[in-house]
Amino acid sequence: MRILVVNPNTNPATTRMMVEAARSALSALAEEAVVTGVTAASGPGMIVDPEALVAAARPTVLAALAGVEEHRPDAVLVAAFGDPGARTLGDLLPVPVVGIGEAAVLAAAASGRRFAVVTTTGLLAESLDELVRRHCPEKADYAGLFLTDGDPEALAADPHRNVAALGGAVDDAVAAGCEVVVIGGGPLSDAARVLAERTDVQVIEPVPSAVALAVHRVSAAVTATTW
Repeated sequence: MRILVVNPNTNPATTRMMVEAARSALSALAEEAVVTGVTAASGPGMIVDPEALVAAARPTVLAALAGVEEHRPDAVLVAAFGDPGARTLGDLLPVPVVGIGEAAVLAAAASGRRFAVVTTTGLLAESLDELVRRHCPEKADYAGLFLTDGDPEALAADPHRNVAALGGAVDDAVAAGCEVVVIGGGPLSDAARVLAERTDVQVIEPVPSAVALAVHRVSAAVTATTW
């Protein structure tokens, strides 16, 4: 299996981190796969507001199409929580396209327990809430978004502050009765792993969730073709 991770942020270091997160998730699933990453050539270095989310869509699509041409993947992951360009790519490509936001929400809803999304990008609250509700079944117990204090780019530059801020928001979600927490951001993968070891609630990481959903969709497509 070949998986292409597309980073809508123009930060190659973030791409490498998310590629490694995808590889680790595949190893945990006992799946053999080649994971390749591509980075948007233009647009925001970090998606922190609605304007950046919109601006990231076209560069994401272009990066993905170039990556598909070069690497011929079986599935494409759009690795920003707002899933910029994912719907367009789903219409253009013959392989499964999975947004990490979509995958994380579906995983949380499938738990059957009360869940929340915790993130650092408060200016994206309305956009992310709409994304969650678009993918969330009506019966799911969604408690809403819980946001950190502080500038998201400053937090991203300081891993210890980032984990502490996200941990405080996780505590707020738990106080609201949540048993499952989605860490809303591909670049937050490292922080999510640290938090998963520090809390008793289930912490859902978007990149591994997207890997699992991509593997499922590729397998389902192969089965359908075989029959």
